[in-house]
Amino acid sequence: MPHKRVSAQRIKANRQYSYDELAETVGVTAQTVRSWRDEGMPVMMDQIPHLIMGYHAKDYLTTRKRKAKQSPKDHQVYCLRCKAPRDPFGMMADYIPINADRGRLKTLCGTCEAQCGRFVGVKELPRLSEKLEIAINSD
Repeated sequence: MPHKRVSAQRIKANRQYSYDELAETVGVTAQTVRSWRDEGMPVMMDQIPHLIMGYHAKDYLTTRKRKAKQSPKDHQVYCLRCKAPRDPFGMMADYIPINADRGRLKTLCGTCEAQCGRFVGVKELPRLSEKLEIAINSD
């Protein structure tokens, strides 16, 4: 399941937060903050109410965001519907030149068949052709 985009910028590093306070600060529910605790966010459990140090929350959310980012492999395209890198349908793509040096690969997602695209340089085409069947449109 994809993660909701949460910004750690509004969290003050040297402040202590309750679940409700941290939830309000970053725009999620207190239950979401509790689930972050269950996933490994450090919480001071030796007192009630449990408190979360701002720098722990910032570190946790920054690491979580970094892990959520997925870079496509060389021949893959990023599908906006799947929200993930995917192999093109049938490992085929059309290349549409934009100028002498760059163009756009236009293809379908191999998983959901949504239309996908990716900008590539002309010099990348021979390498990409090793994995993909590329039809060059000269329109």
